[in-house]
Amino acid sequence: MHMPMIYSTSTNGDTVCSVWRCSESDDFFEQKLHIHPLEMHEFTMLHGRRRSEWLAARYLLGRIIPGRESLPCIKDTHGKPHLEGSDYHISLSHTTGFVAAIKSKKPCGTDIQMITPKIEKIAPRFISADEYAYIPTQGAMDYYHTLWSAKEAMYKAYGKKELDFRDHIFVEAFKFDSFGFSFSGSVQKNNFLANFALYCRQIENTILVYAIEQNQTDLANDSGRHPV
Repeated sequence: MHMPMIYSTSTNGDTVCSVWRCSESDDFFEQKLHIHPLEMHEFTMLHGRRRSEWLAARYLLGRIIPGRESLPCIKDTHGKPHLEGSDYHISLSHTTGFVAAIKSKKPCGTDIQMITPKIEKIAPRFISADEYAYIPTQGAMDYYHTLWSAKEAMYKAYGKKELDFRDHIFVEAFKFDSFGFSFSGSVQKNNFLANFALYCRQIENTILVYAIEQNQTDLANDSGRHPV
């Protein structure tokens, strides 16, 4: 018995993002996982669904990073997870019934979310005027979810919190395709600028986006213009 993988993709050779459907009990994962002593404190604080998602995400992480069992997955002071002793950057995400994990040699982030009409009510909180300008009337819900997940993925890759989704995280115009597409985005705050390659795909009733950082710029020490 194993957790069924429903999607996995490799980008640029050293990046892998996978999604699995969670159908096992906590006992299945606890028997398969070696919970490192540095992870145990966080694990014992979790209950119910959060405990199940924690177990499933780390099981999936072990499937895409051989040897991960000996490396504790812990959070830094900003709450960003990393593998102690590994040169891979990682990111984890979950939504009802699914978990996603990504590894990359570059800063990265991933987000998976269930498609829901509720997102329309909060869209003005995270979508800028420039982004609203390219959202079509037909299929607008797909764009709302893609924008949210793209910004969430870049937020995770940035990893230092204190970003406003509308004022600091930007997504360039794209054309939604449920079978998968790539697009671009950036994080800019004060003199910091990071550009990201973004990838999106609809998986059943979820939207998956993952972000891979392409470059960083200190605008205070750079005289060139950088579109955002």
